[in-house]
Amino acid sequence: MKEYPRSFCHVGVSVTNIDKAMAWYENVFGFTAVSSPVTFKKDDPNMGPVLTDLLGKEIKEVKIAHLGGSGGVGLELFEFIDPKSERYTSHEYWKDGIFHVSIIDPNIEEMVKKIVENGGKQRSEIWESVPGTEYKMVYCEDPDGNLIEIYTHSVERMYSNQ
Repeated sequence: MKEYPRSFCHVGVSVTNIDKAMAWYENVFGFTAVSSPVTFKKDDPNMGPVLTDLLGKEIKEVKIAHLGGSGGVGLELFEFIDPKSERYTSHEYWKDGIFHVSIIDPNIEEMVKKIVENGGKQRSEIWESVPGTEYKMVYCEDPDGNLIEIYTHSVERMYSNQ
């Protein structure tokens, strides 16, 4: 029996200041706050065991908030308090793990401008994903250095014509 494709529920992203990150993702991409930041501590009887099971005994405190995007896919933000979150200084792209998140905006040039005007960064040129077509892509960063790829179209549209 062929498996059916599952959908993403959310993507978790570490940030250095959860309040600023929430405002940035709301302002730049139009995401909406689903929950305000909640602080979880290692000594909490409910979440403490979950945190140490997932992150190890070094974790002492973390703030978590959720934002909603289009299509039911959310963004979960993590600000680690102890140990403290640090901004990316380099991307070790050759190591396994999540490389980037991708967001669709048909007006890619305006989106890049908005990202930069709001403290993000354009990391690459805007490229035609499929040469000679309207399908474009660009890599950017949020203010914490997390990579965000902007597509002009969905994955199905971008790659079904190749």
